[in-house]
Amino acid sequence: MTGTYFDDGTVDNQGHDQFSILQILVDFGANRFPKVAATIGNGTWSATGSIPAGVRHGDVVTLSFDASILALSSSGDQPGGYDVIDTRQVVVEQTGPQVVIDPFQNDVTVQQLPFRVPLLSGRALDDAGVTGVQFTIDGGARQNMDSVTGDPAQVTWSKANVGFGTGQHTVVVIATDAFGNEGTASTTVTVRLNTPPPPPPPPPTGDITFTPTFRHTDWINNVDRIEAGGPNGFNVRYDAIDSDLSQLSTVVGRINTALKFPGVVLGEQRLTPGLDLVSLPAGEWSYDDTGMARPAVAGAQAIMHLSLPEPVALRNFRAIGFYPGPPALFVIRLFRSSLLDQNLPPEELAEIRLDSPEASPFDHTVPVPDAVATVDGSFRHYVTVLSQTTDVSLATIQLTYVAT
Repeated sequence: MTGTYFDDGTVDNQGHDQFSILQILVDFGANRFPKVAATIGNGTWSATGSIPAGVRHGDVVTLSFDASILALSSSGDQPGGYDVIDTRQVVVEQTGPQVVIDPFQNDVTVQQLPFRVPLLSGRALDDAGVTGVQFTIDGGARQNMDSVTGDPAQVTWSKANVGFGTGQHTVVVIATDAFGNEGTASTTVTVRLNTPPPPPPPPPTGDITFTPTFRHTDWINNVDRIEAGGPNGFNVRYDAIDSDLSQLSTVVGRINTALKFPGVVLGEQRLTPGLDLVSLPAGEWSYDDTGMARPAVAGAQAIMHLSLPEPVALRNFRAIGFYPGPPALFVIRLFRSSLLDQNLPPEELAEIRLDSPEASPFDHTVPVPDAVATVDGSFRHYVTVLSQTTDVSLATIQLTYVAT
């Protein structure tokens, strides 16, 4: 709080014509003692204090000022003094904080839900100090930020992995200052789901055959009377031809389907890819003279890309190897990664985890959940291996699938 003072040249009734400020004490509305002493300059003064706890925006606060004045006379008369007391009523500010939302990718088309914004972030500014930052999605319940840091006059806030479903959504960020004022900023997030095309028809089963039903019977001159109805008329003959053409169309469709999917076989199939591990980093995995992969150091990691038929649905993931000991973590995982949206994180489809030695050879099979089983060209698939021991070897992996 600041103010000014000056001598207007008035002589008081005691002959004093020179006045000077000794001190100014300020009460910021809490009836505190001692009061806050102002800093006095050349014609100006200033004081810093805090208003009573619990004061909210719009409240009226009464401030009091007590100035002690020394009065002198140029004629040498006895000096005197005065106390000048005044009050002011102020209304606590009602301006909310300024909220800024950092730009982010807010209009996306995804292959699966939910879509997650990796980081929602921004700033909130207020002279009274920001005491909290929250957000809502589509008018729902307020949620807290993961982080609110910095000077209260200008804080930085953030929230990681905010999830959204399909459609357009409204995100509102609310900042609150020390007086309870609220400031907001909003943005929209639009999410579209890239619906995959319907699955192709199943491949044909059994033999593809066509048996015509139409048999022409010759008409005899001067004997047969050509007419529409009857067992030898136009209608019965053309109906038979129409039926044969319809059946032929169905057969041609089955032939077309068979030509499109020559490599898909009905029923459950097994794929045993060649063991082709890529060490991460290089040199941590090697192959023995039987073709089994072995880690060279504890903590060795490797990755192996898979080439899978399509369209199929994975059913099981299997690993076979040797684990004589000692106890340590050995884990083999199956993943898929989207080829259509690089922002989507990889998905784990199956995991085979060993923590202690097993009878040789070990042979484990785990199911692949239906929700992530589809192989249709939208994903690439790969296997990762992590071993915390060198006393283990991986002989083979196997995938079971069915045609879709």
